[in-house]
Amino acid sequence: MIIDVIMESFATAVATMIEWIPAIVAAIIIVLIGWFAGRLAGKIIGKIIEKIRLGDAVDKTIIGDAFKSSGLTTASFFEILVRWFIYVIFIMAAINVLNLPMLTNFMNQLVLYIPHLIAGIFVLIVGLILVDFVMDWVGEQLTSREVGFGDLIAPLLRALFSLFVVVLALDQ
Repeated sequence: MIIDVIMESFATAVATMIEWIPAIVAAIIIVLIGWFAGRLAGKIIGKIIEKIRLGDAVDKTIIGDAFKSSGLTTASFFEILVRWFIYVIFIMAAINVLNLPMLTNFMNQLVLYIPHLIAGIFVLIVGLILVDFVMDWVGEQLTSREVGFGDLIAPLLRALFSLFVVVLALDQ
């Protein structure tokens, strides 16, 4: 009697595992396709950013200093960002194939957050480039017109506008 219960439980477990095999194989294939697609798209984005020379403009900002200290370039940063965005989308598809509702909800929230992250990074980079450009011009104007405390005003304005850009980026 106990042996029958054990055998029935074992047979049910084996049947359940056999039912999961196609879903697991499909999920593995989806993840592998995502890995290749992410690497390819990341390299394409990295090459585009190198061609338009975005790194030269970013290197003149605070973010450029942060990239340099971390050992990244602007192109490699965006390459990694795009690569992982695609990885996460394909991982979400694999989890959907496995039909795991809790993980599916988590991945949906993560994928919905990524565009906000990208927008925040874009606002930060473009904003700091603009602040740097405008404040260099303002500093030159203050110096050429010999405005009192001009050497103090320009750095304070740069810090204030940089803080404003950072707050806008964090809002994303």
